[in-house]
Amino acid sequence: MNLKNLAYKSVGVGFLALAKAKSLSVGYDRARPFSQNAVAQAIEYDKRVVDEWLAYLSEYTNLDANQIRGRTILELGPGPDFGIGLYFLSLDVDRYCALDAFELAYNAPHELHQRMADLVTQGHPTLTSQGLLEHLPKKDFSRANSRIDYVVRRDFNILLAFPKQRFDFVFSQAAFEHFDDPDESIRQLAQVTVPGGKLIAGIDLQTHTRWIREKDPLNIYRYSDRFYRQFQFPGMPNRVSTSQYVESLKRWGWQNIQVKGIGKTDPEYFSQVKGSLAKSFRNGQSENLWIVICATRGT
Repeated sequence: MNLKNLAYKSVGVGFLALAKAKSLSVGYDRARPFSQNAVAQAIEYDKRVVDEWLAYLSEYTNLDANQIRGRTILELGPGPDFGIGLYFLSLDVDRYCALDAFELAYNAPHELHQRMADLVTQGHPTLTSQGLLEHLPKKDFSRANSRIDYVVRRDFNILLAFPKQRFDFVFSQAAFEHFDDPDESIRQLAQVTVPGGKLIAGIDLQTHTRWIREKDPLNIYRYSDRFYRQFQFPGMPNRVSTSQYVESLKRWGWQNIQVKGIGKTDPEYFSQVKGSLAKSFRNGQSENLWIVICATRGT
């Protein structure tokens, strides 16, 4: 191992320790690369995510984005606000449900939701901002009558979160890599998704800590499983590979699985670090930095 790889590995250990310490002291915030109070950026992010999901869905199914109208949506890991849910309702979905392991969205500033509602209802023939905002979940209130259903369960049990609901579409953005047991989540998804239902999941496979992410995106793959587990904390990147996701989907009845490699490591960088990665990650599985998986629930 050359000195540069040794240095990055040592620095990475420091970041792992800091991440665990932060989790123990303040909990998990799944921070985006901007403040929760950066309203304009949050709105732009939420809208872009939905637009990208629908573009991938249209490409995957050869149908336009209107196919979600009147349907029921599940988002896994919605993060720190309800902007995505408001946007989906403006697109005339019947119901938007979201499951998270951490209670983050209730803390979003009201201004964010107000401005998102104002934006997505402009020119809408039947919706108003106020009408849309009435569907926002309220903590400790009944979920029954809202078209936005937000459930927080630390065990991330999808079956218990939505025991009677069945979904036409499942979406997720940069969440699967944080699941404690992605295979179990995929198994449960197969039971709550209707036959023929679609899954669109963006998965961030690279190091998450911001500074080292840019310098050494494969840093988390430098460590053995045994060593990495010593820094375990809720929401820690699970290092599940692309092929493992595909195998899980096949095992639990998902079909027509397509994987799009959106970001790959620089070939020169990969050749320099490959030998310093843990043995299980040297076979090329770590070359993808970001993937989008599209799949159909079998009939």
